[in-house]
Amino acid sequence: MTTIEPHTAIEPILDHYGLPVQELLALLHQGFVPRYAFATGSFVERRAGPTSDLDVRVVCCPSSEHPANDRSFRREDLVWCGSTVMTAIAGRAVHVVFWPEDAIDSIRRKITETVLDSESHLPVFTAEQIEFLEEIQVAVPVIGVDGFAAFRDSLDLDRFRSIYAEHLMAAYDQACGETQGPLLTDNVELAAVRSRRAVEAAVDCYLFANGRRVRKEKWRLRELLSVHDRDDQLVVDFLEHTLGGFADRSSDESLRRQVEDRLSWCNDLLLTLQA
Repeated sequence: MTTIEPHTAIEPILDHYGLPVQELLALLHQGFVPRYAFATGSFVERRAGPTSDLDVRVVCCPSSEHPANDRSFRREDLVWCGSTVMTAIAGRAVHVVFWPEDAIDSIRRKITETVLDSESHLPVFTAEQIEFLEEIQVAVPVIGVDGFAAFRDSLDLDRFRSIYAEHLMAAYDQACGETQGPLLTDNVELAAVRSRRAVEAAVDCYLFANGRRVRKEKWRLRELLSVHDRDDQLVVDFLEHTLGGFADRSSDESLRRQVEDRLSWCNDLLLTLQA
């Protein structure tokens, strides 16, 4: 087997796990032929904590030639079960996800709009495909270093970002519509519940426009804090609208005003993107 030198930028990351680069390469080569492998996640993005895991994505031979990933690898200081390599240092793991090349071809076809949603008329991506496309934009190659840039460029990430921005805006419009509907029928309690999703969808659009990954639940706040300080009014408002609930629920009219204020905040936030 041809020896492939790893990218040197991966070495300090793996040192954190007590896992040498060559050991990682040996693990990734077991039982299949990797074309490319790249590290991603919090360490690559310089926001890792002391127990953060390392995410590695492996693009390998087509799935018809690819053996099952349920094998296990064990050594005195390493345990590989499924797709996770547990290191001897408690709380630290190397999480490996395999992507057969034919699955990557499917992503390319979607980016070139061969599969369209009947309502949005946009390509339909799964959550896993979106995550892969976001991760590969900030990645350190481990295997296939020389050809990695060309491989990444072949995915036309600029077009994906444009398509995904439209998806996010469509999700925001839908969330607003699902909030306005109950208001029109005086079902204010339901509108109040649904308005939180409108806030989350607006923040997703805002984060993506500011070059941040779109994540769910607690990760939204972390990404927002990477753009603004914790005491910034935008962060304070986001926490209030998603965690604080409504200050005054004494009457339907009061609750209606607060829901409408929440929707107005969402609209104002997205208007800042057009400034």
